[in-house]
Amino acid sequence: MQKAFGVIQFQSTSCCFRNVVYNLTFSELGEQQRLIWYSNEHDAKMCVMKGKDEENCQNYIRVMAKTAQSRLLLCGTNAFKPICREYNVLSRNYTFEKEKAGQALCPYDPRHNSTAIYVGKLRVAAPLFPFHSILTKIIISDGDLYTGTVADFSGMDPIIYREPLQTEQYDSMSLN
Repeated sequence: MQKAFGVIQFQSTSCCFRNVVYNLTFSELGEQQRLIWYSNEHDAKMCVMKGKDEENCQNYIRVMAKTAQSRLLLCGTNAFKPICREYNVLSRNYTFEKEKAGQALCPYDPRHNSTAIYVGKLRVAAPLFPFHSILTKIIISDGDLYTGTVADFSGMDPIIYREPLQTEQYDSMSLN
């Protein structure tokens, strides 16, 4: 199950796989950088003990969002215990910033279909040139991550989520 998804950005693309994110350049068609992120060892053992196969008890990175100029949010299945991490990306290096639970942000099962989109808030700064108010600098600052996934281990609770709002738990009619 080496399915991947990608995020296309200006002049490069990022592809997320099992335990790894590749940043590829369009101009050279080569690998620019890579981030390796395995499942927590304890979580992987618990996943197998709960009856899941080892192939699915990996960290399938399913959510990627650029939240600021040099900030990246990644969420992975982490052996059926979703986790999200924030990274600072400078000079082709990923610097780990913080980690949080990924429930309702990322599916538990790598086979579940899910979607996520980050909507940044636009902030207008001072004009770039004096006397030309039309030419202003627009900055994307903190925003919100909207997700459509499942919110439980069994995959029986579909959810649309944006912190702190979510669809009604276990109410299948709310999405019809």
